[in-house]
Amino acid sequence: MLCLLNGRRDFQRTLGEGERTTNYRTSGGELRPFQAQNLQQRHTAQINPDTTSGEEFPWRSIHWNQPSYLFPATLAEQRSQGGVIGRALVAAQVGFGKWFHISFTGAPFGTYCTALFQTPPDTSVCGKQPKEELFSSEGVNIADYAYQLTKDVRPYQFMHIAGSNKGQKRSESLESSATDADDVTTDS
Repeated sequence: MLCLLNGRRDFQRTLGEGERTTNYRTSGGELRPFQAQNLQQRHTAQINPDTTSGEEFPWRSIHWNQPSYLFPATLAEQRSQGGVIGRALVAAQVGFGKWFHISFTGAPFGTYCTALFQTPPDTSVCGKQPKEELFSSEGVNIADYAYQLTKDVRPYQFMHIAGSNKGQKRSESLESSATDADDVTTDS
């Protein structure tokens, strides 16, 4: 939300229950791009072997007529977050088609979320690519794991939309890394 949507926090709930399924499908989440057997073919990467579930944003409960973003997450985190969001929408009486403002409190936040929830949101963090602990992995820049579905027919493909590999498919970034490694010379 902070960097890809310039800190936007106001959204409209889906117009009906069926839109949730459509949103998840168009995000590429149902293609299971972060499961080990799909990584190479889908041009994606996991943060660690536990991050096999696709976290889409905007969430499937948000009315959105633009391409969504997808990040690897753990299934446990997905289930927990989905439950919290669903309960919050019900408790706030946000019906289908109604607008709402996203705000979180109580949890320890990483750099991006801390910046997002400032008034106004601090987008200066976006170019800094902070590395943090995420899903028990140290040194993670979540922007390096931001994807968008670019080909929705076989073979399905995702592209990096942020971070150090922005605009590349995973295979292109690996080729770039290999080329850079070939340029290194050592004294022998």
